[in-house]
Amino acid sequence: MPRKDTNQGEGMVDEKIMNEIERLLFTSFLNPKSLRIFISFKKEEDGGIAAEIKKTLENYGLEVFVAHDDIAPSKDWQNEIVQQLKSCDVFIPLLTNSFPQSPWTDQEVGIAIAHEKHIIPAKIDIDPYGFMAKYQALRFNKDDMDSSCSDIIDAICLNLFLKDKVMDCVICYLSKVDTFNGSGKIIKLLSKHDDKFSKEQINEIVRASNYNGQVHYCFVAKPILEGWLERYKDSIHPELARRLLEKLGRS
Repeated sequence: MPRKDTNQGEGMVDEKIMNEIERLLFTSFLNPKSLRIFISFKKEEDGGIAAEIKKTLENYGLEVFVAHDDIAPSKDWQNEIVQQLKSCDVFIPLLTNSFPQSPWTDQEVGIAIAHEKHIIPAKIDIDPYGFMAKYQALRFNKDDMDSSCSDIIDAICLNLFLKDKVMDCVICYLSKVDTFNGSGKIIKLLSKHDDKFSKEQINEIVRASNYNGQVHYCFVAKPILEGWLERYKDSIHPELARRLLEKLGRS
């Protein structure tokens, strides 16, 4: 009787396990999504504020349209603005003293209302007026951009239809964030909305945290990640959990 080559069989099993581990570490559990935000403002006076909001929100993985930054010179800018308004998920008017002086902002508000967009009036100086008056204003401190933009995301999450979309975008960005400060902000934001992560969401958090050293070496993120590993242990793939615990110094 020929002798069975057990080493060859073990090698095939080991290779299969390694392939599965590689798939877990390098394949996202979430399908790529986008959440589109349209910022309405008076260009001359408030363009700088809009640009800062755009930069800050994009560091959470959200897609933000700011007209003077995002329209190519050769495009029909009026048509492009209308198309962006129709395709956005969230409309944010920056209510400064100069907002009503623009010939375009009130028209943008009207289009957003007509298309039933999720509207978050950002009160910098003035209260919502006209048809905007029925929407709850968000007090926006332009001198504390990080906290104010975090408040915007919290306000979007009050819409249950948009909450999962926001969370998916933010979670997917974890694997791309390239600073400890940025990863700490994302993890802290997610911790405010961690009451019910889906199985796919928590596994993507753990996968991205394994993959990205800016996350698993982040001092702010470490205790929060440890708490999620315990709370969601029945939902997290055991190999991903084991590897992250090892990176967090808990092996």
